[in-house]
Amino acid sequence: MLSRLIAIETRRLMGKRVVQALLLLPVVPVIVAAVLRGHYLPVFEKLRSIGINTSELWLVALGVTPKGLGRVMEYAASIMGGMTVLNIASFAWLVAVIFAAYLFASDTASGRLSLLVTRPVSRRGLVAAKTAAAYLVLLLLFLEAGLAAYASFYILAGEQSMPWLIPVYAVLAAAASIPMLAVTGLIGLRSAKSGTTIAAGLVIYFVLSIATSLIALPYMMRGETAKMMRVTSYASAAEPIHSFMLPRLVLDAAVSGPGASYTVSDIDTGVTIARLLLVSAAATTVAIIGLVLAMARYFERLDLKIP
Repeated sequence: MLSRLIAIETRRLMGKRVVQALLLLPVVPVIVAAVLRGHYLPVFEKLRSIGINTSELWLVALGVTPKGLGRVMEYAASIMGGMTVLNIASFAWLVAVIFAAYLFASDTASGRLSLLVTRPVSRRGLVAAKTAAAYLVLLLLFLEAGLAAYASFYILAGEQSMPWLIPVYAVLAAAASIPMLAVTGLIGLRSAKSGTTIAAGLVIYFVLSIATSLIALPYMMRGETAKMMRVTSYASAAEPIHSFMLPRLVLDAAVSGPGASYTVSDIDTGVTIARLLLVSAAATTVAIIGLVLAMARYFERLDLKIP
């Protein structure tokens, strides 16, 4: 029964026009790359002529800066940044908020949730099914995003390396979206209003972003840039609801090695990728388990009127 419910919730989510639009979005950068290839080809040829390895450019679009390439690589990637997977990868948190609004708030408001609890499955099972459905659709979205990044830069700059990282990125990015999904899912269960759920998700994201910046503010005022970057990196890794650092750190470890120093805008933070990865993996795991269980527990106590 649980697997059938997961299939039902997945099909329902896939049937939403916003989700369908998101699924079509990765096709756009590939088409644009094909159209603009001749215009940007000299740029990448120039980079290769000065010894830059352009085969890792697609990874920069996912937030990775391969070791030793720094700002040159970031600049090259930013040329096509607006039309690559950044349109999905940079707004993963918003996608999770929208999914939560569809899966919980709208179902509560319409009374569909009240009907679902009459099925021979526990309320915890129902939350698990909805979360699993969201994960599967998110997985598809990020798989498409990774493929779009790879294909776009393959067309623009020639052969790209390490395509096996595409599914790794997709699996981890979808998982990293679950904490935000669970937080806004809780709000959706309580408010039963999609608009309120989405607005609350926006507030949570920006409040956490500001909080992370405020932690590093004293170091910035003293001009201690490296310390500021180090504190910010630790804070983001330890706070998985809005940071989504886990997939990026895993890709960084695969490209530069876990023992390499983590850099931000070509600034050495003085902390290894492995250490940040350990913090991020632990924080993400705890957040997923804790928040999904909290959502399930709240749903168990929720008074739903059966139509």
